Amino acid sequence: MRAKGASGDLEQRFTEVYRKGLWGPQKSGPGSTIEATRSLRKEIGVFLEGLFPPKTTVTLIDAACGDMAWMPLLLQELVTEKDYKLRYVGVEVVKDLVEKNAETFKGSEGIEYSFLHRDLTMRPPPRGDVIFCKDLINHLVFDDIWCLLEGFNRSKSRFLLITSNEGRCNLQVDKMEGNASRHLNLEASPFFLSRPLSSNGYLSLWPLPLDLAKKKIGKNR
Repeated sequence: MRAKGASGDLEQRFTEVYRKGLWGPQKSGPGSTIEATRSLRKEIGVFLEGLFPPKTTVTLIDAACGDMAWMPLLLQELVTEKDYKLRYVGVEVVKDLVEKNAETFKGSEGIEYSFLHRDLTMRPPPRGDVIFCKDLINHLVFDDIWCLLEGFNRSKSRFLLITSNEGRCNLQVDKMEGNASRHLNLEASPFFLSRPLSSNGYLSLWPLPLDLAKKKIGKNR
C-alpha cells in the first residue's frame, strides 16, 4: 500500500478544496446540483434498468460521494420508479463530508445508507453490484487513475459506471492545483479500455474486472 497517492496526499488536497469552496458555492462542484443532474438521473436509471429487473436489491458504491446534494433524490427515484431496494455506500476521502453525511442520512424506506472514509487510490472500495464514479478521475493524475481502476478490480464488484468523456484526448492534470480538472476519456491513451457495454458520451458502463493488460503499453507511449 502506498503512503500517498501519485499526486500527493489526496485527503489533504480535497479537504482543502472542500473547506475553501474552490469549486464554488456547491462545494462538490457545479455539476453536483439537483438542477445540473436532472437529465443525468434519468439516464442513470436507464443504465441500471438494463442490468437489474424490478424488485432487485442493488448495492451501489458511490466513489466518491461528495456532499450528497443530488444523490438522495436519485436513490428515491430508483426506488419509486424502478422498484429497487438499495444498499448505498458512499465512499469519500474528505472526512468532514463522511461525518456530515453519516449524521444526515439515516436511511428511508427501500434505501439503506452507509459511509466510508477512504482514499480509493490506496484501498479498494467494498464489493458492490455497481461502482458509480462521477467526475472523480477528471481530477486525478494518470498514476492515481491506474490505482483507482486496479482497486475497482480488486473490489470484486460486478459493474463500473464511470465518467468517460467520449472522443476526448487525455492531458495530464496539474497536480499542483488542488481544484485542477480536465476531460478524461478512458478509451483513449494511456488507458485504452475496450468499448463499454453502453455509454451516453459522459458516463460509460463496463463489466468488472476491467482489462488493464495494456497498462504498460499505454504508460510508455
